[in-house]
Amino acid sequence: MTKDQFISILSQGLYDFPANERMEIIYDYEEHFRVGKENGKTDEEIIRELGDPYTICSQYKANYEMNGNEYNTRQQYNNQNQYNNQYRKDSYDNGRYNRPYNSDDGFSKAMKIIGIIALVIICLPVITTIGGLILGIFGISIGLFVGGIGTIIGGLVGTVATPFISIPLSVPLIGVVLLGIGLSILGVLIFFFGLFVCKAIYVLSIKVLNWFKLQLQI
Repeated sequence: MTKDQFISILSQGLYDFPANERMEIIYDYEEHFRVGKENGKTDEEIIRELGDPYTICSQYKANYEMNGNEYNTRQQYNNQNQYNNQYRKDSYDNGRYNRPYNSDDGFSKAMKIIGIIALVIICLPVITTIGGLILGIFGISIGLFVGGIGTIIGGLVGTVATPFISIPLSVPLIGVVLLGIGLSILGVLIFFFGLFVCKAIYVLSIKVLNWFKLQLQI
């Protein structure tokens, strides 16, 4: 059963209630679904906590006929529903905190910590390699950009001698300038590629750290 089906059954089952009272009741249950979804629950889990919609309608009608008062009817049932929810929560908390300590849990957690430390040590060469690769990318990009600027300036003054290229003076000036522009643009493109790689590594690192935290909390 889905949320829409649950709400539809409630709405149809309470059709003879005053419109404003019916809408308030439905709103209360829609709030239950909204809060449950924010806590990561599915429709089935929320409905299991709320109970059968047909039974809910029957209880509303029984209280309504017995009391003849819309506010008291809804208030009484909501109080009962809150009591049931609190009882389930207390039962869960008591089971969780009063559970006897299991030495196997401590051993398992210690082994996970040791495994994570070993994994970090094994990955250190990979991390240093990636760091060197990133530095190399930025170094190449800066070198190409500076070399391109130097090529343009050298062409304009009549001599070209850069760490990357040596061009005879017989090459036309326009060719030298275009080559310098091309080198500079290539350097800029490689620089932005380096930024993209850094961003991807950052996102991956955050995911890995979150995974480590999750493993340590289990």
